[in-house]
Amino acid sequence: MAPTTNNKAAETKISPKEKQKSITAHKSIANHLDTAAKFHKEAAKHHEENDNEKAFKSSTTANEHLTLANEAQKEEAKRDALNIKK
Repeated sequence: MAPTTNNKAAETKISPKEKQKSITAHKSIANHLDTAAKFHKEAAKHHEENDNEKAFKSSTTANEHLTLANEAQKEEAKRDALNIKK
């Protein structure tokens, strides 16, 4: 049996402007995560090739994108919370 939830977000009507902000935020988050994954794979390749300097640079870039994705997700969560309270 599927769990039941009381999803107030589904009941909340948000403005088209807020909806577009949410869509843009989700796309941005996804893009940062995709970029982070790309650079982590690149870092692994560099490690396999014993090029630790390039691996470090790729890993650093990946972590920067993870941070950006996390920050965007926090902002989106705040926006969701504000929309639920309306």
